[in-house]
Amino acid sequence: MHPEQPSDPPRIRLDLPTGRVAITDEGEGPLLVAFHGYPGSARDFRWLAPELSAARRLVRVDMPGFGETPPDEHPDVSVDGRGQFAAAVLDALDAKAAVLLGHSLGATTVVSAALLRPERVAALGLLAPVGFEPHWSVPEPRIRSLARMVARPVLGRLMAWPLRRAFAAMGFPSSLTHTQRVQTLRMAGALDFELHLANCRTLTQPCLVAWARDDRLVAPHIIEGLVEVVPEGPRLCFETGGHNLQKTQATEIAEALRCWMPGLSSPAPTP
Repeated sequence: MHPEQPSDPPRIRLDLPTGRVAITDEGEGPLLVAFHGYPGSARDFRWLAPELSAARRLVRVDMPGFGETPPDEHPDVSVDGRGQFAAAVLDALDAKAAVLLGHSLGATTVVSAALLRPERVAALGLLAPVGFEPHWSVPEPRIRSLARMVARPVLGRLMAWPLRRAFAAMGFPSSLTHTQRVQTLRMAGALDFELHLANCRTLTQPCLVAWARDDRLVAPHIIEGLVEVVPEGPRLCFETGGHNLQKTQATEIAEALRCWMPGLSSPAPTP
């Protein structure tokens, strides 16, 4: 379920050492910081926000190259690079005992950030997260070759229409720009499954994990493999809801977070 009206406030600017980032900032109380998957933006959490911001502070982040955050000021698209970007956001917010939400590929971002800033992170919420093996929307190694090809100006322009069709077939909106599709491929091409597995094994923060059995992008068995590795926390397995649980199951996820967060009064200890 999700509320009748989404929350979609204007972005505000947050300055990092590497450049500016666009965020939204709603509500008061315990802090949650949400990082979207790729492609996506802070708007991806617009259905979850009304369920949380009445009693929580929810900050949503446009990742580099998406929404209103420019790509050129934060060029590192690796797992570590995205984690460092997220850690810098937490520093700029002066986060204390925050819960980080990561959707899809955003799960790799929040896991990495939690390891880099354990003193700022109390827990993680992983929504339809990528796991430790390729799935049909990230078919290695072809995705790496494709990412290199579309980054070339001439080839990129020639492949604009096929990319548009491919992204539409995966259920992504037609409003995506070609630049955003290319950035998505760069992110997917930089995905390091072995590093993500090692990071998840190193985590000390408790983890809420939510997934749906009818997810067409990340197969349920992949997420269930991740569940066996990450630290304990609520496990929300839905029969339906697809890949965008932050919309389709917003009410249920928010209720689980509200019940869970009162016990998260301090950040994780530094390993």
